[in-house]
Amino acid sequence: MFTSLASDLSTLKDESANYSQKGLKMRIKHLIWGEILKSVSRLRVDQWAQSRVLSTKPLQMSTKPFSYHRREFLESCLSKEFNPQKIRKVSACIVSSIQEIDLLPLSTGAILDTQETSTEGYFFVAPRDQMEQIRRVIPSEYQLIADEELLATKLQKYIDGTFPKWRRGWIKQQILKILAAQRLNPYGTLLVDADTILLKPQIWLSTEGKQNLQTSIEYHLPYQEHYERFMTIHSHEADLMTCRPQISFVTHHQLMQPDILSSLFGAGDESFEAGLESWLKCIDFSRSDSPACEWHTYGTFLATNFPTRVHLTQWRNIGISRNAILERGGKQIMNASLNEVMAEHNEVNSVSLHHYINP
Repeated sequence: MFTSLASDLSTLKDESANYSQKGLKMRIKHLIWGEILKSVSRLRVDQWAQSRVLSTKPLQMSTKPFSYHRREFLESCLSKEFNPQKIRKVSACIVSSIQEIDLLPLSTGAILDTQETSTEGYFFVAPRDQMEQIRRVIPSEYQLIADEELLATKLQKYIDGTFPKWRRGWIKQQILKILAAQRLNPYGTLLVDADTILLKPQIWLSTEGKQNLQTSIEYHLPYQEHYERFMTIHSHEADLMTCRPQISFVTHHQLMQPDILSSLFGAGDESFEAGLESWLKCIDFSRSDSPACEWHTYGTFLATNFPTRVHLTQWRNIGISRNAILERGGKQIMNASLNEVMAEHNEVNSVSLHHYINP
């Protein structure tokens, strides 16, 4: 079980001159903790872990998220795969622009190569005037849809007239993802950020409507506070709850089901677009530069209101600099093939090439 740990400790011993005594102890603790996290899934306590992850408390009670290490541990206890008896294929979609054009061959190709068993129908949403450039770099299997076909003029005007200019594109992409998931496939759409590369096959939806859902290790309280403001002002049905989970769902890819989205945004007599406008009105940039998240909104609503339709699996994602160099072959990851990235990172489900990660 700890063969890799022994090898790492041996290497660390050889390099110990480069560490202070305190730093060396911290490094050893980190290696041991990492090995524990790799091993706990063998205990087959995934049902217990799911019940703990999905546990909530009423908003009236002071509820803090699980500690970082507890979130790490619980996620590592979850099952690695979702294996329903019968699967329902879903669509896949990326919403992006030419700003990420260098990443698109990898992220679009990875969906086709790794999610073939669970997906059919591939879509790419982008501004109309950028579609020709994007078509040149993505696989022909993708159907291009213009932003303008999905986003109502009223919502576009609200975004342009309300939010800081440097954040409008980010907010707009969140709304476009939700609209795409609502309209593209009656059963569900796997949404993937353009900077995220899926490396392992996964099943996303069963014929009974139970879906694969993943949780993230990081926790950003403003996302939860925004969700709670929205749930408070939105005219939801009496049997829908606003509870605070102790984890987050910001996983950079996620299956969204239209009927869940309808319950979330189209409750009562309010139209779906009006629900989205209410969601936008709850965004408060005076509280945070990153005050709202579509992933967290959907995941929290699904987990707290439809827990029987959730099967939690390990996220197993790592963030990598776009300037990272692969150890095998020495290529910059942006210039590597999908097979080369898979070979380099064969222990994870996905990698995210976030622009804000330094080399």
